[in-house]
Amino acid sequence: MATKIASTSSSPASGRSRRAPGSELSLAACPACGSLSLEAVERDWTGTWSGQSYSIPNLRFFECPSCGERIYSPEAMRRIQAASPAFRKPRLRRSA
Repeated sequence: MATKIASTSSSPASGRSRRAPGSELSLAACPACGSLSLEAVERDWTGTWSGQSYSIPNLRFFECPSCGERIYSPEAMRRIQAASPAFRKPRLRRSA
């Protein structure tokens, strides 16, 4: 059964869950390595697409300290997609 990750400072060994504010994730363990010590983080995030860099300030997501895997909530993914040049719609050129 999955547990929710809350923003409390409890340790994973206590059985309490941790959840970042504004996230809707419910995870029991890191999906990559199985670690139970996921950390809720909030920091500036930078990505690159086709040589173009872009950043999202104060992005909330979860990170595994064991393997470095990052897990993003639906809200975090919406912010990344909104800022990413990969998801920008091309402008239509009007012919004169």
